[in-house]
Amino acid sequence: AGQRVLSLNCSSMASMLALQRPSCMLPRGGRRCLRLRASSVPSSSRSSVSIQGENPFTYTYRLAPAGKSFGGGAGALSWVVDSALVYQIFPDRFYRLNLENDVDAASLNDFYDGGGATLYEAWDAPPTIRGFKGGTLDGITAKLDYLSSIGVDVLYLCPVTQSAANHRYHPNDYFKVDDMLGGDDALKTLVDAAHDRGMRVVLDAVYNHTGRGFFAFQSLLENGEQSPYADWYFLGEETSKLTGEPKKVKPFPVRAYPDESAGEVANFRCWWNIPELPTLNFECEAVQEHLLAASEHFLQDTFKVDGYRLDYPIDIPRDFWAAFREACHATFRDTHPSKNEVPWLVGEVFGLCPDWLGKDGAFDGTMNYALGSNLLGLAIQPSADGLPEELEAIGGEYSIKPMGVEEFAVNVQSYMMAYDRAGVAGEESITTTAHFTNMNLLGSHDTPRVLTIADGDGEAVRLAMSLMFTFPGAPMVFSGDEVGVDGGRDPAMRKGFPWHAQETWDMQTLEHVRNLSALRKDVEALRRGGFQRIEVNGAKSAYAFMRMLDVDENGIVKADGSAVVVVNADGADACDVNVTLPEKCTAARGVDIRYGSETQAASIQGDDSKTVRIDRVAQRSIAVVTLK
Repeated sequence: AGQRVLSLNCSSMASMLALQRPSCMLPRGGRRCLRLRASSVPSSSRSSVSIQGENPFTYTYRLAPAGKSFGGGAGALSWVVDSALVYQIFPDRFYRLNLENDVDAASLNDFYDGGGATLYEAWDAPPTIRGFKGGTLDGITAKLDYLSSIGVDVLYLCPVTQSAANHRYHPNDYFKVDDMLGGDDALKTLVDAAHDRGMRVVLDAVYNHTGRGFFAFQSLLENGEQSPYADWYFLGEETSKLTGEPKKVKPFPVRAYPDESAGEVANFRCWWNIPELPTLNFECEAVQEHLLAASEHFLQDTFKVDGYRLDYPIDIPRDFWAAFREACHATFRDTHPSKNEVPWLVGEVFGLCPDWLGKDGAFDGTMNYALGSNLLGLAIQPSADGLPEELEAIGGEYSIKPMGVEEFAVNVQSYMMAYDRAGVAGEESITTTAHFTNMNLLGSHDTPRVLTIADGDGEAVRLAMSLMFTFPGAPMVFSGDEVGVDGGRDPAMRKGFPWHAQETWDMQTLEHVRNLSALRKDVEALRRGGFQRIEVNGAKSAYAFMRMLDVDENGIVKADGSAVVVVNADGADACDVNVTLPEKCTAARGVDIRYGSETQAASIQGDDSKTVRIDRVAQRSIAVVTLK
């Protein structure tokens, strides 16, 4: 109801969808996340589809909200839309105070055990699954000047609450900041210092499961059947390691530490069958109340954080996430009474999942692996052997497969079409689509380092970053990627940031990130503009798109203020290209080069002033021009 049909003049819709495979991924729970409904758009929107060239799968799509600019005006999530760089930090591995003079953990004076042996690994030693390196929240505060210098305006922190794990995804207390990170005072100091610099702070929240040290689980171990928290977990459930099928067993005593060498398994439900991670029972009202209170806790006056990234939310009932969103918004507005803002709520949801977004879906954006896989796929030059299998995915969910321009174009269009119909919550949103509030990324604490995925090819990394910063959405960089930190799967990708060895930094990539964040800040169309692929001639390796700011009531795009981005994916040669502006676009009066090589040249050509000539687009690079 309330929707109308788009007709795609393709010879075979089935064939077109078959090409989407790199964007169709299965989450860990086995349910299919793709929600591509190419047949409908909201009736309040104006749209157009056109087929270009001999390939029927090369098409452009534009969704234009009538009478207003793409991205809207001022609003509740404008601070996200206007962000230049989101920076993810794994606190234990970012910075330990006095690190430069104390790299060797054996010389530390803090956190010694009774026998005098240090509890920390050496900072520059290979990371281990269980080891701690001693990074703190005060260490992050000490490096805010560096973060400001590269354009960071949003800090996204991996979990900071009490936990027995170095990554702190095994929560033992949802309300207390881990003492090893500096405790509550250190988080408050960091948030205040970040806010003073105009930065926002987003925390990681882990609600699907707890650690074994969580008070409710400890009560089960201490009190057995008499524990008042027996309904907080799924007890009396044993999952076969061979079949994965659960069966009912005796719930007590709880086998929190099963002897795996003897074939024992936990007799309670746990995430991925890992006994360290007992799964919470959301049918228990007390569980929901506890977690909602924890969510409100860090948004309140004591800390005033600006949002949450939600770890693995798909197994938690949707009605909880609706209540979570409502509680977070109410608390945030009470804490910020003078601002028309809401917290940024980002879900770790894989694949194309627009149904998770908006008021009904609970989140404002996803960790956008669906886009990242395609950006890296275009940027990486395929080798005879392809990518090593172990670097292709997070358990099969983040596949990186090299692709050409046309495959990339089709995948991008399916992605754009999916999220064009995922509005982010009516009056609470400044956007008409979720594109602007997705967290775009190439790598994270869960993936091999982006440089390792690219097999050490720094050019590929920089090209993928260029695309990420010029696409709609908030670009995110995992700390260390900007200086060329490498590493395979867990724990190798979680190295300590090399403050002690700055001679090893990839200064070219560091400067690249700094320039891209400055470009995004300077060019409004790159933050708030709509997206449309546009025709480009001159090189088969070229792909071009337009980020437009304004469209009138007749669907005519205003050239003035729009940005044109040309990508040259060729690894060998620079190229000269002619880019054709959309048919429904005003004539351009001039052009300014905003990003490109030192020898870049650009001009407006054609009788209708709708052809942009861009010379010498460097190989494996982009050029950005703005129109007048």
